[in-house]
Amino acid sequence: MEMERKVLTQRGEITYYLTQKRVKNINLHVKSSGRIEVSAGHGVEAERVDKFVIEKQDFIFRALKKYSEMTKINTEDSHDFNDGEIFTILGQKLVLKVIKDEKESILVWNKELQLHTKMPESLGRKSAIYNIWIDAYVKAVLMDVYDRMFLLMSTKYDIPKPGLRLRSMKTRWGVCNITDCIITLNTKLIAAPIRAIEYVAVHEFSHLLEANHSKKFYAVIYGVMPDYEEREGYLRELRLGD
Repeated sequence: MEMERKVLTQRGEITYYLTQKRVKNINLHVKSSGRIEVSAGHGVEAERVDKFVIEKQDFIFRALKKYSEMTKINTEDSHDFNDGEIFTILGQKLVLKVIKDEKESILVWNKELQLHTKMPESLGRKSAIYNIWIDAYVKAVLMDVYDRMFLLMSTKYDIPKPGLRLRSMKTRWGVCNITDCIITLNTKLIAAPIRAIEYVAVHEFSHLLEANHSKKFYAVIYGVMPDYEEREGYLRELRLGD
């Protein structure tokens, strides 16, 4: 069973996720998303793990700084909406082209993100057109992936269909609330390739069968997605930002 814990260090507060299992040592891993995972033996007291994490604070903050310098996904970055600006959508870098047009819309064409607007000099207008479009697009993409991956999972495993929530999250690509049977997907996933988004959905569905990140858990994923490690790799190139 995973437990969320917080410790206060000289360099700031650290939130980490503790899993107790059959291991000899206390193991700590900082994920590229900024999530800190610690595993310890069943007989190890949580307070001892807290002390271990505090002792590793320098390593933890160095790792967090390293990942913070990786490419930040741009789904929530501020934009100038000027010609030539780069937007990353479904793993593709699209070049913004602003076009004066009485019919306002967004069109993706030939590696361009074409923004049609009657007010090409208005940042507020361009931002509003883009935000309306991207919100609808994110919802459509994530709901489609969710439905397809549930169908894939349900052909092999007997699982209920959870409710789906979409929201921006700072540290996790997805969350499975087993008690309430609800899966939450991070809207920032729109920057990732479809294959990576599919992996996140399958990952969260798999928690309905195995709560912890055990060998059995990854065996469940492998049963429907043998190339899951390759798909997970795409996410390492992205950084979850504020």
